[in-house]
Amino acid sequence: MAAVPYLPARLREPCVPLSRLLVAPLRPAALAALCSVALYLSSLACGDAAADISPGDSEAETAVPVETLRLVPRPFDERYAAPGVVEADERATVAAEIAGRVLRVHLEIGEPVSRGTVLVELDARAQQAQVQRLEADVARARTELAWAQRDLERQLRLFEDQVTAEQARDAAQRAFDVASDELAAREADLAVARVDLERTTIRSPLDARVARRHVSPGEYVAPGTPLYDLVATDPVKFVFSVSERDVVSLNGGEEIEVEIDARPERAYRGTVVGIAPAGAEGTRTFRVELRMENPVDAPLLPGMAGRADVVRRRHDSAYLVPESALLREGDRSYLFLVRDGRAVRAETRIVSQTADLAVLSTDLVLTSESAPARDGAAAGADLGSAAEPAELQVVILGQAAIAEGDALRVRRVHDQPPSSVFD
Repeated sequence: MAAVPYLPARLREPCVPLSRLLVAPLRPAALAALCSVALYLSSLACGDAAADISPGDSEAETAVPVETLRLVPRPFDERYAAPGVVEADERATVAAEIAGRVLRVHLEIGEPVSRGTVLVELDARAQQAQVQRLEADVARARTELAWAQRDLERQLRLFEDQVTAEQARDAAQRAFDVASDELAAREADLAVARVDLERTTIRSPLDARVARRHVSPGEYVAPGTPLYDLVATDPVKFVFSVSERDVVSLNGGEEIEVEIDARPERAYRGTVVGIAPAGAEGTRTFRVELRMENPVDAPLLPGMAGRADVVRRRHDSAYLVPESALLREGDRSYLFLVRDGRAVRAETRIVSQTADLAVLSTDLVLTSESAPARDGAAAGADLGSAAEPAELQVVILGQAAIAEGDALRVRRVHDQPPSSVFD
């Protein structure tokens, strides 16, 4: 230990009051000695503090704090939301086939109806009278045909016995043919009349629900007048349009999830059953139809809007990182990896991008020449083969403040992209 400089006797006296030191005049030699002691003690304190700071602590103070994401290859489906609308699986407008006055209507809007159920009854008195008249004509024609047949048979026997002339036989044959034709004509008229009578009772052509009633009792309708609009809603269709770029990824039969705005709490699934073979004029979009079951507890109604979650492309293995982790230099994209506690720049190829995520190829190429490589990876090496994917960490927070080779202090390691589609 270094020797303490000589102190005057007055300063070496024990328990000297501080007030005495402050007010008592000091000789020049004593003042110089006191300053020497102060400087010596200060140097000892600074030396001890400096000895406590190691080179590693100095480097730690300059390390850049960052957050990283552990890169793990995973399958990823690139998706897009296609707006669309629910439509009835079948839709029919039931119209009058003959003229008449409406007597009764049997169903109101929203009511279910089965195939064959009576919807409307028209006044059928004229048709019934026509059927009765033609039935009488048919009966008369059958009687005349029976008389003509008996006369023909008698004339044939007489002709064979050479009792009557050939002319009489031929006349009987002609009378029989005319009566037969007359009966056929009357029967045809009767069949038409019966069809007209049936048409006065209008029935549902399918299992459906009533979407609209067009007529009321007492109205006169002509052939073609709409009576009811019917929609079949089990199953239903969800219809949307896709661009020419996306239609090539659909082949039919795919299962697609659908979200309905009016029922956000329920998930629906549909199967692609139809893809338009030609694009719409002007928009060059293609109509796609899904068929979906219509649950009783959460029924879908034609006209409801929603979105189909369509897969544009499937990636068997890709890296997902926040889009903000990517840095760009010209037409190149790169990011920073953490290797041996330092920042290493690696170029990457963007396969696809979503709103907040970038889908990267698993072939990351190390471009840093100054940073240390691990497992023998040199500048320009493919990191996908230089290390296991689970060993790679990419900087996702703080990357804008670092350069390659900088020392890094990892504050947090994420296992998947923050707010990612896998949350």
